[in-house]
Amino acid sequence: MLHIFGHNAAIASVRAQTGDLAQIASVRLVALEDGPGRGVRLLEIENADGLDLRIAVDRGFDVVAARYRGIPIGWQSPVGLQRPGLHQPELDGGVGFLRAFNGLLVTCGLDHYGGGEEGSSEHFNYPYRKKTVYPMHGRIGHVPAQLAGYGIDEDAGLIWCEAVVTQSSVFGEVLEMRRRIETPLGGNAFTLHDTVTNRGYRPTPHALLYHYNFGYPLLSAESEFLAPVREVLWMPHEPKAQDVGYRHQTAPRDDFVEQVYLHDVAADSAGRTTAALINESLRDGLAVSVTFDKTQLPTLLQWQCLQSGLYALGIEPGTNYVVGRAASEERGEIIWLAPGDSRPYETTVQVYDGDRAITELRTSIVALQEPIENFATATQNYAPLR
Repeated sequence: MLHIFGHNAAIASVRAQTGDLAQIASVRLVALEDGPGRGVRLLEIENADGLDLRIAVDRGFDVVAARYRGIPIGWQSPVGLQRPGLHQPELDGGVGFLRAFNGLLVTCGLDHYGGGEEGSSEHFNYPYRKKTVYPMHGRIGHVPAQLAGYGIDEDAGLIWCEAVVTQSSVFGEVLEMRRRIETPLGGNAFTLHDTVTNRGYRPTPHALLYHYNFGYPLLSAESEFLAPVREVLWMPHEPKAQDVGYRHQTAPRDDFVEQVYLHDVAADSAGRTTAALINESLRDGLAVSVTFDKTQLPTLLQWQCLQSGLYALGIEPGTNYVVGRAASEERGEIIWLAPGDSRPYETTVQVYDGDRAITELRTSIVALQEPIENFATATQNYAPLR
């Protein structure tokens, strides 16, 4: 049974009323033909509830754009969508990531995220390589995927696509991410099912961050970030330096300096938790949430980039604190994957349309934890992750 256009319908009934299911929902493979993204393959997904997704096969198999009933919910940066050959992560002192940073989702990892750093390469057993360079937010987000398939599963009532993205080096890491993305034929959410596997024969460090980025018109001076925040663990700025706290946003400012927060959030008995961006002044009220499992992704970053021309807010569940590799190693919190080891991850993005849906979202988040005050100071109370 499908729930489409406000009522339940059997797939057989829908088929009888259409010459092709593409009349209500579809997935198709296309390629860009102009600009810096020329040649990039995209999967275009459209469901019956007005949720449209654009998945860049050749850029980490990320969901780079989404619209809900015509309203964009993701962020587009000045650099646009680029083909992989233009991406040079080591540029600009290790922050070359910023020259290709764009889209609703940028996957960061698979062996590092955060600022550019270096680390030992001894675990790869190659005497001529003493150090591994870890550029800002890693490399996986700009690696082309090998497409495994896509289509419509009528029995399950969903649209799906799947691919494998591999980050690899001779005498280095061989890390594979298998990603499956699903959205109902009629629905307001999509889910990523990821599995990261060490396909090499040496123990390899692993880290993963889901850099979900939201922009105008969902983000505005009326927008609110809502999550069950128990503590702000870390921030690189004074809480009131720009008179903008973590919860309530502001209109774009030409001189705004980005603010980043590392939150400790509460979860339910199954380990699930949700963070959201809410704009009750947009249409009849619109919100988007990111739900994840804290047993898989124990940390949450919030990126507040309210500068003119870059206007974005990031909701970023991840595997590690952003305290630097040296500190993580000292604390024993680097994830090491033995040869053949795998780790599963799941994140869901959901749209809430209208006052009633937003009220239900608020209630569910506050039930986990009443968020702390807007200008809270950082506690640096880092509980052991593993």
